[in-house]
Amino acid sequence: MAAPQWIGRLRRLLQESDLPGRPAQLSMAPRSGSLYAQVPTAARPAAVMLLLFPDGEDWHFVLIRRRAHPLDPHSAQVGLPGGKQEPGESLLAAAMREMQEETGVSLSPEEVLGPLTPLYVNVSRFLIHPFVGLKPTKPSFSKADDEVDALFYVPLSQLLDGSFQRKCDLRVRGHLLCDVPYFAFSNQVVWGATAMILSEFRTLLRRLPDFAARR
Repeated sequence: MAAPQWIGRLRRLLQESDLPGRPAQLSMAPRSGSLYAQVPTAARPAAVMLLLFPDGEDWHFVLIRRRAHPLDPHSAQVGLPGGKQEPGESLLAAAMREMQEETGVSLSPEEVLGPLTPLYVNVSRFLIHPFVGLKPTKPSFSKADDEVDALFYVPLSQLLDGSFQRKCDLRVRGHLLCDVPYFAFSNQVVWGATAMILSEFRTLLRRLPDFAARR
């Protein structure tokens, strides 16, 4: 598949300082603002990768469902590949390393289009730094069975289609969260920080002529 022109435009938008930022993130945030509060000095840096790749007539991105673990605040949730920054590595290196460890896909720095807006998650105390990467052809995925329960490939057309954005009540760690915005991708509830990151990315895509008319 030939690389479409929007890829270069997207790279330029990601490298500008005028990202959609907090307002776009908050459009998919639960009503409890304490989950995504202001960043404390003790926040732990982490990074995730939103990987784009072609498959058939559409471009897709990959999500993972983490294995259930009693000590993981994000246990069994669906999210982007990623994890905490290790000593001595950059945030981009952390995102690329976690991408390879969890999905088997390696990226070069040239295949990273740029960063999205960082997002602090109070429950895990992580300051998440999202990056957008791109593979020109569909990669061969191989999930890390000890960490990842399943992989999901989501078409960009679904992210841009408002019918996949919904609300529900969720019980999380013994607390009931009401009217939580989420994306219904692959019969999964994609909510919280992941939905907020995807919301900013969707807003950015709609700045491109190729995607502006999609709702």
